Amino acid sequence: IRGESPGSSDRKKSEFVTTCESRVVTAHGIFNSNNTTQGEINMTAYTVRDAKIEDAQRILEIYAYYVENTAITFEYDVPSKEEFKERMRKTMQKYPYLVIEKEGRVYGYAYAGPFKERAAYDWACELSIYVDHAAKKCGLGKQLYAALTECLKQMGITNLYACIGYPQTEDEYLDKNSEQFHAHLGFQTVGIFHRCGYKFNRWYDMIWMEKMIGEHQSQQLPVAYRTAQKKQDIAEKYRKNNEIGKAKISRKVCIYRL
Repeated sequence: IRGESPGSSDRKKSEFVTTCESRVVTAHGIFNSNNTTQGEINMTAYTVRDAKIEDAQRILEIYAYYVENTAITFEYDVPSKEEFKERMRKTMQKYPYLVIEKEGRVYGYAYAGPFKERAAYDWACELSIYVDHAAKKCGLGKQLYAALTECLKQMGITNLYACIGYPQTEDEYLDKNSEQFHAHLGFQTVGIFHRCGYKFNRWYDMIWMEKMIGEHQSQQLPVAYRTAQKKQDIAEKYRKNNEIGKAKISRKVCIYRL
């Protein structure tokens, strides 16, 4: 996917508001740090919202195209609807899972997950994004990532990572569009694995791209995961991590309503 630039100044400006409480974002602008802004973008018919389990069938349809026809994902077989639902539920336990829709139809989705399972990696996330192949290069991916990044910032995430299939030579299954899309959004390539993915009788590289979105402190506040982690649990984790006694948590804990 490739991002799309905001519209020219003669387009009508529209206000949009996003909060981590409601997790509903109207796609009329560009995010800033205080979650309320004026902006302009040629996407006034689209809305970004939390995914629901009921969206699984449509999301799976979007993903299936990439499994069957591309090396963008290294998965060989399209998962069953039930397996896909379980993947969604697991992600939703801790991380945001978003869709972008127009007139009730989902055209793309994005979600975050752990970079690694060890506790020291809590402040790092791996991102995934897929847009309906017929709706690529319309700016949907950029809007999804803007919403996802804002929510991860509020959770206390500092590092974003993308694991991307990368061709030594572009072919009909894989091009360099994903790398270019992420670079456009400020990601930098930090690692490359050579010929580690085999699909369609061809070998592909894999690259890791990184973007910093938060400050790194000597006494880092813990990540405010979903409602499953109580405020007092966060305080206790902070105490254990920094060995400074019971901490007062001043940062608002994000609550996601699905």
